[in-house]
Amino acid sequence: MIPILDILPVLSVYPYALLYYAVLLSSAGLALFAFRRADPANNHAIRSSLLVFFCSQLVLLTLSLMIYQGFSQLSQIFPIAFRALTLVCVIWFLRALFWQPQERNGWLVWVLTALILTTASVLTPLWLSLANTQSFNGSWQDMTWVGITLLTIAIGAIVYLQRDRSDRVEGILILVLAAIGYVIYLALPNGGSLPASVMVSQLIYYPLLISLAWQRKKPAEAPQPATIIPERRELSGEVAVRMLDVSLQQTVTQIQHSLTHSLGLHLMADLCGFLVADKENNSLTLLSMYDLIREEFLGTFTLPNKDFPVLTAHFEDREVLISNSPSEMAQEKAALMTLIGYNQIGNLLFYPINPIDAPIGRGVLCLSPFTERTWSAKELEQLSIIAPKVDEILDEAAEIEQKATSAQRLQALVNRVQRDRAQTVDQFMQSQALLAQLQEELQTSGQTHESEVELWLTRQDTLEDQLEDLQNTLRQNEATVAQAEALRVEKEQLERSMAQNALQVEGLRTALDQARNMLEGMSPQFANPEAKEPTASFVDSLQLLIDDLKLESDQKQIRVSVENSLSAEPNPVNKAQLLQICRSLLKNALAVSKTGSEVLLEVIPSGDHPGYVELRVSDAGPGLKPEDQTAFLKQISSISEPAEQNWGEVGALKDAVELTQSLGGHWWIHSVPNTITIHRLAIPVNSGTETPGDHLATPSTEKP
Repeated sequence: MIPILDILPVLSVYPYALLYYAVLLSSAGLALFAFRRADPANNHAIRSSLLVFFCSQLVLLTLSLMIYQGFSQLSQIFPIAFRALTLVCVIWFLRALFWQPQERNGWLVWVLTALILTTASVLTPLWLSLANTQSFNGSWQDMTWVGITLLTIAIGAIVYLQRDRSDRVEGILILVLAAIGYVIYLALPNGGSLPASVMVSQLIYYPLLISLAWQRKKPAEAPQPATIIPERRELSGEVAVRMLDVSLQQTVTQIQHSLTHSLGLHLMADLCGFLVADKENNSLTLLSMYDLIREEFLGTFTLPNKDFPVLTAHFEDREVLISNSPSEMAQEKAALMTLIGYNQIGNLLFYPINPIDAPIGRGVLCLSPFTERTWSAKELEQLSIIAPKVDEILDEAAEIEQKATSAQRLQALVNRVQRDRAQTVDQFMQSQALLAQLQEELQTSGQTHESEVELWLTRQDTLEDQLEDLQNTLRQNEATVAQAEALRVEKEQLERSMAQNALQVEGLRTALDQARNMLEGMSPQFANPEAKEPTASFVDSLQLLIDDLKLESDQKQIRVSVENSLSAEPNPVNKAQLLQICRSLLKNALAVSKTGSEVLLEVIPSGDHPGYVELRVSDAGPGLKPEDQTAFLKQISSISEPAEQNWGEVGALKDAVELTQSLGGHWWIHSVPNTITIHRLAIPVNSGTETPGDHLATPSTEKP
């Protein structure tokens, strides 16, 4: 071993170094020539790798000659340059081994090459500060480069062993020889600045690149593509149609994949996909492109109309397009080649699969990058038979997808109706408990209000029947989501009935208080020894109202604010009436306001009308144009006239109008389209329990 170790460093000394570089350069040059003769069309990746080998050794030879001619300062950076370029050659050699037709990941090799060269340029100044004191061989920088190179070779060998390649023996042999050179260097290090054992291994495995070129030449010389591909069995139209029918049992994406796969088999097309229009983006969309040769789907691609004018024109006119000449549509073929990542496209066939009067444009796009086959009248005849069936299947798939989406939306609506029903039941139970309490108090006071209580009990029974009918209707129609809108209308009607019931309960409570006061004045024996618990204040009632509407406001992310400036508490009758009007105005505001906006309710003493309370509700809805305000006022003032336009919760506004009219109040509306709408009401509250029903409120559009 000792004589060998003495001979190895000679490779870095002139004129022996020239012999070393001559062997490496000639090996890379001959391999490059052999690969170019083997397959000039498809071996671009391998030729690029060999060109990198050749250029790397040429750079090292140039540096060596300059050092030999007296540029001694270059001798300090030469060791790092040698190891960096050697690692670059290993990376490119692995790319040549792993290369596949139509490879689309060559950018990774360039990124690694740039990273290696950048690292070498950063480490060079660090080494220059130590070059005069120690040898590069055996330094920490040397061990780092050696370790990274060995790790790269090991990973590449493991991955390559898992590939079924004709050149597996030559490729593994080259990797093993490269690794042996580094292992010997680590086990038996030599002095100086260059790894002599690595250089010897390069002299051995570089000539093997020519043998690797010979292995890659065999598939190109054998007429395998011309014999194997035509031997694919053509499917009859009947068999193809049956395969398409089976795809109806799959998802929409699988349907598209099955169709392109079936059409590719039937037409013997290298690439087959669907073209659909994307009018929003002014482009065509290529769906489910299937590679028949590699048996894989390429995904979805967007074809801008400006880059594909000829294809777009034929697509819009529903005309057949055949391009069997390389000079035809050269720019569009180049753009398509870049888009899908292939080195060539071959001949092109576009066939529309739906009539000119169809609302949706679709077509079949076939390419031949591997076989370069030409398209003839035979393929057109086959497509003319299959196209109507394909169009029918795609329409059914789109309909299935639309129905699924609609079912999901309607199911969500049913869920919302169910939640609203639960809330309505809770309110109903609270109303029932309140009526029971009032009944007990009336019996204690000894008053003759039994007929009124019976009336309310009868109304309660009616509401119970309505609720039971609603529950039965909901159970019967949960499977039929189309009834969801009818359930929502019934729920709103029940809510209005419950609100009116609450108002009447408040009136009954007031009558009860009056009866008790009258009894206390007539005889002490009828006086109630226990004081009645105070009812909720108007401020608290407003907060309960806001909480009751919280579900609707949260769904649209609308903030509801209340400003109350009343100094005196309204009497119970007026309070219930004000709360009902506030509820109706707020429900309308939530219905028309934009998502994320704010609704403001103001309750203030009216300065223009003494003895009145003024309500103001502001919303951020679409508002009303001046020409629409008259129709809107007529709409909400007429209880029986149906709504003709989408003006929000018209039913709620009608309830508010009806109650305001019965109280003798006034109504103004101020609206700025797409900005703000303010409903302003002035309602008398200082008239005790009297109701000025003879004074009708007329809505007005004058500015509040």
